Amino acid sequence: MKRYVVAIGISIGVITFVFSALIAYIFFTNRTIDQTLVTNFPISNEWIEIDAYPLLGEFRMVAELAIAIPSYDHNPRERLPWGQFRLPDGRIATPQIEGVDDSGNLVIFKHSGFTMSRRDLVVFRPEPGLGHDIKLAKIRIRSDEPFTCEEIFWRNRNLK
Repeated sequence: MKRYVVAIGISIGVITFVFSALIAYIFFTNRTIDQTLVTNFPISNEWIEIDAYPLLGEFRMVAELAIAIPSYDHNPRERLPWGQFRLPDGRIATPQIEGVDDSGNLVIFKHSGFTMSRRDLVVFRPEPGLGHDIKLAKIRIRSDEPFTCEEIFWRNRNLK
């Protein structure tokens, strides 16, 4: 009888450990990793370079550049041409973004959409994807309409 109780206790312990390890694995492999590049940063019609340290790379399924604009509220029903978005003051911006890899090659970024969570973000992705072997040393950005970014950050995430 004592062996039976001990076996059940060990089984419950093993099941609890395996379940906890599975939850930890899902949490650590599916979370989004953000790297802030700059805060309170003005964008103008002139190219502005942002140095990236550490270098920016892709180590999840998706690597993207996210821009947070103060008081920005994305309206999903507004149908602007792809790559454009309305600034909080009503102007329409069309930013151009390029990355420069550690060998000096240009990587073009394309607008890929918006995220709507705690704050609405404008998102750009390298075209085609970076792959795991390319590392970006700089981001270059300009816009036909000047605006200020609350934050520009590099995001690596897995699709849900």
